[in-house]
Amino acid sequence: MDTRRHGWKLHHGLLTVIPGLLMVLSSTAALAGSEPQASDGPSLVSTIAGKIGFAAPTQFPSSYGDIQIDDANDITIYEVGQDPKLASYVDSVAGSAIHVTYLQVKYSAQDLRSVAEQVVADRASLTTSGVTIAKLVPDVESGTVDAYLETPASAPSDAAAPSSVTTAQAILDAQYGSGMVTVQPTTQSPGVFLSSRQNDYPPFWGGDSWAQNQCGLACSLYCSTGFAVQDADGQLGVLTAGHCGFRGMTAYINCEPPQDLDWCPVRELGTTTNTSSYYVPTNSAGDFMVIDTGSVQADVYGGSSGSGSPPVYQVVGSETKTGCCVTVDGAATGEITANNVVATWVCVTVGSNAVCGLGEAQNRSNPNLGICREGDSGGPVYEHQSDYSDVLANGTIDIGGRSLDGGNTFTQCYYELASDIEGSGINILG
Repeated sequence: MDTRRHGWKLHHGLLTVIPGLLMVLSSTAALAGSEPQASDGPSLVSTIAGKIGFAAPTQFPSSYGDIQIDDANDITIYEVGQDPKLASYVDSVAGSAIHVTYLQVKYSAQDLRSVAEQVVADRASLTTSGVTIAKLVPDVESGTVDAYLETPASAPSDAAAPSSVTTAQAILDAQYGSGMVTVQPTTQSPGVFLSSRQNDYPPFWGGDSWAQNQCGLACSLYCSTGFAVQDADGQLGVLTAGHCGFRGMTAYINCEPPQDLDWCPVRELGTTTNTSSYYVPTNSAGDFMVIDTGSVQADVYGGSSGSGSPPVYQVVGSETKTGCCVTVDGAATGEITANNVVATWVCVTVGSNAVCGLGEAQNRSNPNLGICREGDSGGPVYEHQSDYSDVLANGTIDIGGRSLDGGNTFTQCYYELASDIEGSGINILG
């Protein structure tokens, strides 16, 4: 029996799960000792968009604005001014199979992200001036950065008071130029500031997708970030799975797994340079590591994997949960709640090594529901508190078992326990 495909075998009386690693490997590169998972690969339009989105910002920095996939045969190129060389390059890559629409814009997406980052840097002084921003969204078509004011705690509403909009707009106009940062008439709840799973900024939160290599067609491995931590050397960082990388690795974020898009606004997340930040999955050892980022916040993304404005939950502590219910929340699958903890000490096989002491979860109401998949490794597992805005850390996603589709989607999710992680000298922040 092909144990990788069927998911389990009985060996010397021990039921040992043989899951596929919860990571995404391209055909261009793979970690030594790991096997690429079966995949249909990116579509033609994604591949073409990936090539353009990866190369054009460097080749045409003053004229390339951004790229958007409209459907299976159409893309839109946002162009600053008119550059025949950019158009010639795009047309040569797209060929006759893909229709290209050119749209003139005032600023590139990178220009707008730079403005948004400056607003982030000025957040404390803006709050002192009475402008409390919950979220910023660069909008390349309008040529502005859309700012959403924070919903007042004393009067929850999705509509901002006209006076608040007027006052905030005047302050932002004076600081960044007229209309550069545009205040929106709706508000956002506190905690969602700039970031999403697809567009994360420092301080970094858990549940984002990260890659070993800079994105584009060269991406080789995708995993998820877990909880904010301080490691044994006192470095601030984020947890992830040990099998996702190696010592000295540089991690990048804002990347989509190749079954979605191959291009993204790449940002360096951090590196694993300290020996205390790296945990190799050897026999009976843990399978987790810390990416030293220098800037973290004790929050995790919730909601679906593709949400541009996901909920954000504050981590307020850690626990070892039994019974119902824990939430698994990898970047590829998104937030899946109402999962029973089936066990809190399980041995499973990761590659050629055994990892012991893992928790096991499956959906309480539907045991056949896929709750984790490739790309979720390292993502947070937590328990919601009564107010639903706070969570207790339970661990980080490691591997999956009982595959629905031959190795991509799993109905069982195994995770490193927070207690074992903290027992190694790593402090989960919250």
